[in-house]
Amino acid sequence: MAGSDPTLSTLIEFNAPLPVDVLFTPRMACSVFDSIVMGFSQPLIGTFTIPVGELMHELIAERKQESEALAYVVE
Repeated sequence: MAGSDPTLSTLIEFNAPLPVDVLFTPRMACSVFDSIVMGFSQPLIGTFTIPVGELMHELIAERKQESEALAYVVE
């Protein structure tokens, strides 16, 4: 029997200072557990890694490219 809300669409948000140097940018390792029988059994469903540093640098590069394109259009 599923819990009260068996969806996986939960948003977790937090702010943390991150290093800017590519060598030191982090990866976030996540583990997902299932709560069965009012929390008595919590089997591991899976694990995954989010490359936070790579995503951060891709976003910075994308914003720079868009800013340059906008500056070209404005001029």
